[in-house]
Amino acid sequence: MPKELFPRPGIWSLLWFLSVIALAFGCNNEQVFDLPPQVELVPDFETNPPEVRNIFVTKLEKPSNLGNFLFEAEMAPDSLLGRAFAINLNDTTLVLRDDGKGGDRKAGDNVFSIVLKEDENNLRRALIEQRSTVYTKKQIIQFINRSGTVINTDNISLFDTSDLRFDQRFILPPELFLRLRPFDPALRNHSLMITDVGVVEDPTRTFNPCTGAGNPSGAWTFGTLMREMASTAPATPATDAEVSAFVLRWLSTWMANQTVNGESIPARVTINNQIIQPWLNKSAANGAPAGQLDMRFAPFKLLSIVNRLDLRSSSGYGFSKANNAGEGRFVFCALTPNCTALQFTVIFEYGINKRKCADIKAYAQAWYDLKGMAIGSPAYNTALQAITDQFTRCGTNPSKVNQSSLNQLRTNEIALAGPWELREFNLGGAPGALQPTTVKQEPAVVYNAKTANPDVLRLAAWANSTPPSATVPLTFMGQPFLGAKAHTLFPPVGVPTGAPINHPHHWNGTGPVASPAFINDDNKRHVFSLNTCSGCHGGETQTGFTHVSPANFGAPAPLSRFLTGDPARIDGLFQVTDAANRPLGGAPAVRGFADLNRRADDLEDLVNKPCIPVFTSKVFALAEILRFRPVAMTH
Repeated sequence: MPKELFPRPGIWSLLWFLSVIALAFGCNNEQVFDLPPQVELVPDFETNPPEVRNIFVTKLEKPSNLGNFLFEAEMAPDSLLGRAFAINLNDTTLVLRDDGKGGDRKAGDNVFSIVLKEDENNLRRALIEQRSTVYTKKQIIQFINRSGTVINTDNISLFDTSDLRFDQRFILPPELFLRLRPFDPALRNHSLMITDVGVVEDPTRTFNPCTGAGNPSGAWTFGTLMREMASTAPATPATDAEVSAFVLRWLSTWMANQTVNGESIPARVTINNQIIQPWLNKSAANGAPAGQLDMRFAPFKLLSIVNRLDLRSSSGYGFSKANNAGEGRFVFCALTPNCTALQFTVIFEYGINKRKCADIKAYAQAWYDLKGMAIGSPAYNTALQAITDQFTRCGTNPSKVNQSSLNQLRTNEIALAGPWELREFNLGGAPGALQPTTVKQEPAVVYNAKTANPDVLRLAAWANSTPPSATVPLTFMGQPFLGAKAHTLFPPVGVPTGAPINHPHHWNGTGPVASPAFINDDNKRHVFSLNTCSGCHGGETQTGFTHVSPANFGAPAPLSRFLTGDPARIDGLFQVTDAANRPLGGAPAVRGFADLNRRADDLEDLVNKPCIPVFTSKVFALAEILRFRPVAMTH
């Protein structure tokens, strides 16, 4: 018999090895799935992630080479995710797919899937612990679009982890992902919205331009913050002449008409008599060169230092943008020459230049720890300055203009002219200057007319074609859309100090119902209007134009009920009837607000969740990330 008819010994060995592998796979009863496609994280999802409708988990009777549990996320129909999207879990990129492969049940059904290697005991334990926490709480307030609702958690008790059976879908109830830890009430005024006179009039860090009390170069003075902003590098701080020119350029924008994105901002020249000239006069009387502002006598009083970590983006999509870890803010009011507070606030809004979870948590912990200190004490103020120096100093964000962390500077005033007007400024140009820019999330004033003109038709077309909390674009349908200013109107123009609030201003399009100029969805109308500067400072929150109101020296700044809620109610929520009396034909919706409680919930949750969960279910951790919704509002 020819020799070549018999395989060589090496081939026999190979065949034997392959048969053993095949038997091993057969004995393990394992499915073999192809690897997920390569998909990059989407930076836009950091602040506006796709919406999740339902989350399911299935224990696979036949584990695959990728894992033993199928995780499925049913996404909102308008998510526009294609066939796959990426998400970040513990610095690992995971890809959820809707291509009918890798365990996905059906291509194109908007249910995105991933197979995970999961410790079943960890998953059961996480579900039991979370269910117990939810079910034993007497009251849970869920905040959606800043409004709070007391919810019933009875349905949480209906599921049992024994329902987690082979090849059966197990739904993870959305109530499982509520923020459940009770927050310390001290967080509100120690760590979130600090108005205590012992802080905002700290003589080591602030200055009274009328009495001369305090430190004119203090870290929290208006002049120091402007100097840091006007400097171009930490080692070369702006000179007195340079910071004076920087501030004068900014104030002078009120002296002439401005045009931003096609909309005119009329001059309010009374700023010269009320702010600029008195400041120049006092500066000259104290030895400053002619025409130069002395920062010691800046006619502005610190009202509040504000922690806005709640504005951070979703860690599930990374932190590619340096400002996505929230903001830190300083709120000032302007003063008359005799140090009386004017109805004119200035808000410095700084981005937090931190991109790693561990850094953000350490920063949050520093804010959180303030609650255990005596507010206004030397130890408290020193700890607070250590936090604020991380965003107020020149050099805290080398990638931005003047190496400043400033996101924007906003003003809100009626002291110069009516009506109440909000403006916004960015650092730009060379050298960097505060330049007028669009007010975010606020269409131009012409779009809020009450007639079905082409502008209102365009507004309704945009609102009806976008999801709630959509970003208002710079242009729409070929026309400038985003506003150059915000006017919060209240007939008659202006409101006397102390007058009761019954504020009608809101955004609505115009009727009749089903008209192409009408915003059809009731909730979408409210969320859009609440997102605008004018709606948030008006009818949607029944606020008297400022959430942090001007105050004279010696008194803390009053806060709006949108922030504080209503302590007289059991749920603590300030009740506001829908500004447009929606829904039409029925009882108008009533929404409850207590934004400092919402922010305290968020901070408590942030500091108590580790970046890398220890003994925590991957399924539960991924579900928590998908359920997290950033605050898509600027106020």
